[in-house]
Amino acid sequence: MRYYGHILSYLRYLLTGLMVLPMGFLVLPAGQRAQATHAMRRQAGERVVAAADSMDAAHLLYSDTSALRSAIRTFDTPVGRHIHRNALAAAYYYMGRNMSQHGDFARAADCYIACDRLQPDDPARRGRVNACMAYICTQQSEDSLALIFNQRSTEAFRESGDTARYLYGLLFLSENYCKLGEYPIADSLWQEARAFHLDSAYQFYVLETRGLYFYYRQQYDSALTCFLQLEEYPRGNQSKCYDYMKIAQIYESIGKPTLAYPYAEYLVKHSTNPAQISNAYYTLINYAEQTGDAALLATYSHNREDASRERKALSSRYGAAVEKCRQYIANPHPDRKWYIIVWIATVLCGILCAVIGLLRHRKHKAIKQRDIQIRQLHIQTEAQSALLQAQTDLIEKQALQLQQLREELRAKAVQDLKGQLSHLRSLFPQPRKEWVCFAVLLKDTNPTFLHLHNALKEQNLKEPEIKLCIYYLLYHETMPLTEIAGYVCKSATGIRTIKSRIAHKLGVTSAGLLGLLQKMAI
Repeated sequence: MRYYGHILSYLRYLLTGLMVLPMGFLVLPAGQRAQATHAMRRQAGERVVAAADSMDAAHLLYSDTSALRSAIRTFDTPVGRHIHRNALAAAYYYMGRNMSQHGDFARAADCYIACDRLQPDDPARRGRVNACMAYICTQQSEDSLALIFNQRSTEAFRESGDTARYLYGLLFLSENYCKLGEYPIADSLWQEARAFHLDSAYQFYVLETRGLYFYYRQQYDSALTCFLQLEEYPRGNQSKCYDYMKIAQIYESIGKPTLAYPYAEYLVKHSTNPAQISNAYYTLINYAEQTGDAALLATYSHNREDASRERKALSSRYGAAVEKCRQYIANPHPDRKWYIIVWIATVLCGILCAVIGLLRHRKHKAIKQRDIQIRQLHIQTEAQSALLQAQTDLIEKQALQLQQLREELRAKAVQDLKGQLSHLRSLFPQPRKEWVCFAVLLKDTNPTFLHLHNALKEQNLKEPEIKLCIYYLLYHETMPLTEIAGYVCKSATGIRTIKSRIAHKLGVTSAGLLGLLQKMAI
């Protein structure tokens, strides 16, 4: 059903792509944003896988399942399963490890199967995934199924060149063949593994596998000797509980429940495996029956019922996972007809991308040509601006020179006017009260006063006002205005009033009247 869902997804993507083709150019900015977002998610997923690999190299499990789920969602696409196959396989593997640690073995099996179907380039990864699936099958005593996964695992480790894992794979295969009654094959594999000497931990597993070989062949004395020798090796609590369970079972088989009692007690106190605890209580019940302790028998029986319920619950979880593994072995590659749809969708998407790329290329070319035209127009505009600026600078320079010439001419004219006024004051040291004769005399002596007289008359000034203006201009340096008032028959107060009225008519202030008269006389 999972693959039919993929087929529907591909069809939906295809139909969506065909529907949005006419609107491709309208959604290009949104598509670019989506590409940027996907690139960020892809980089985040790659960082998650790299961090998980780094922790795995230090024998630690990356436990951020939300980050792993995000990486899987990012990479698990029709295209991503090919381009990012190794990263997706790693994410599935670490997610399966986390699911196993949390007791969700069915989902763990799904992750392991998804990882193995991707066939990552790292053979060590394939070996570890198959070893995990073999372990799940072993917990349900599915030895034939576990043998298949162990064979795959060992072959992958051999291909990877990891000698240590390859040798451990041989030992697991030997144990599998023992459970299936293939003792000659089990013995030959054990002999091959025994020829290597890695470390004390490896020697421990070699001896333990040999003990299991004798145990399954019911050679209990030899098996007991091997398991008791394991006490000389350092080991973890899980391995110790497993070995103690076998020792207790051997003592039960040879009819010595008293010797099995301390090992069963240890299992009850230290084991976390419901199957081991249930077997331990079975030994303790036999011991209580032999000793005749009814209270102890009732306690052990009650505790064994609790352990059996936990064992059944755990078995049901393992059972669902084993069923998934069995289906995977029976049909490792589901119906591949959907590959045709994938290829059709890929070809259509390729054509779509080619069309969009061609149109975008043309658009880019048009934009480039427009940019060239704009650049050329900009250069022309800058050249014209530079020419206009040069012309403006020349005009400003000429205007400045003209202004300077005007100032010089004005200064010269003012100087000439002052000279003329000084000459006239030397001829006429004081104003005359006979204005008509004096005005005629001034006009005849200096044409400047004729020009000034006419200019003042054009400003609608009366003859007495013109008389005051000419006297004020001529004698302002030698006598004050109040003294000039006597020659125009005016009082000191009246002369100021007349001056203000003349300044008002000429559009200046009383203080600016003299300057205006000088300008009009030039």
